[in-house]
Amino acid sequence: MHLMQKPQALISADAGERLELMLVAAIATVLVIRTFLAVTGYPQIGGDGLHIAHLLWGGLGLAAALIIAMSVLGHRSKTLAALIGGIGFGFFIDEVGKFVTTTNDYFYKPAIALIYLAFVAIALVLRFVRSRRLSPNAALANALDMIADTHSNGLSESEQSRILELLDASEQRTPIVAALRDAVAVSATAPDSPNPYARLKAHLARHYERVAVTPAFIRVVIIASILFLVVSIPSITILIGAAIAGRSIPVSNAVALALVASVLVSLATLIGVIRLARHDRIGGLEWLRTALAISILLAAPIEFWTDELAALPSFILTLLAYGALGYAIHRERERADSAPSG
Repeated sequence: MHLMQKPQALISADAGERLELMLVAAIATVLVIRTFLAVTGYPQIGGDGLHIAHLLWGGLGLAAALIIAMSVLGHRSKTLAALIGGIGFGFFIDEVGKFVTTTNDYFYKPAIALIYLAFVAIALVLRFVRSRRLSPNAALANALDMIADTHSNGLSESEQSRILELLDASEQRTPIVAALRDAVAVSATAPDSPNPYARLKAHLARHYERVAVTPAFIRVVIIASILFLVVSIPSITILIGAAIAGRSIPVSNAVALALVASVLVSLATLIGVIRLARHDRIGGLEWLRTALAISILLAAPIEFWTDELAALPSFILTLLAYGALGYAIHRERERADSAPSG
């Protein structure tokens, strides 16, 4: 008697990359739309009482992405679906102000903050997916999917290496899997030809690596963190001192939340500086990244709520710093793992 196995959700090995592409495409779409409308004076498509909102183009993009994902096999089609779906979602979410107000107000001030929170939610899903380790069954399923895709499109060197890694991770020792592994190992390969997005990421990573591995990198990080504390602590002290003294200063819920976020960011930054000064590179960088994560999740929504797109430049700098610290932590862990024990 065979018991029915519990259904398992088999995560794609490339889910993280596709979700990242979708998120980047959606953010870029919103920025392009807002910039284009501001430059052209907010034109409307239609006439005679009709207005074709760009929400409709977003729906078409999302529908096209679903059709491609459900109808066409292969990794390239899924990547294309992620790109088109991200653009469609950008068109859709850009008009959120119209659907949370009774007056259909596209210029509703908190709309930018709501858009930002939607992107944060996708980013959290992306982080969760990337943190998941593939199960043996998922590894085998991904390997078979890649084999089917490369059979028609050709096998690159990186794809060959990835398929062999997945087959090893599947922990399957059946004759079929062994035959597949042998066939892939001796298959002729072609040079890698990554897509433009992957090439851009690799290019930036190479340039960043040259800076991150230098001895002066940590000193620069410490100096930058201290300068940040010098700028932020006085404003926090003034607000707290005024509250303790009982002065009548207008403190809204947004200001109170911003104050809490600033205190948490400053504390995490201070701990990170202390850890770095004590030569704990990984611990210090992780605390600094925690400070930026708090800023992204708590402080940035308030800035977008109050300042709208004027908060974008500082947010971009924060996001770049967060990514740079993440890469530095990754490199430091690799160095620690490869260092001889004892």
